Amino acid sequence: MNSEEGPAAPFEAARWDLTPGRTVLVIIDPQNDFLHPDGWYAQKGIDIEHMRRMIEPT
Repeated sequence: MNSEEGPAAPFEAARWDLTPGRTVLVIIDPQNDFLHPDGWYAQKGIDIEHMRRMIEPT
């Protein structure tokens, strides 16, 4: 892995076409749900430390 690729995803990338003007990017607050020590991933027993290092807590 080089720095431009980033970490490998634990799943295969989705395969669909994105149409400009009909595409929306929705970002759920990852710090307070997915990346919180008591959040979804942690509750499922998934190690989140590598993800927490990517997003600085605010």
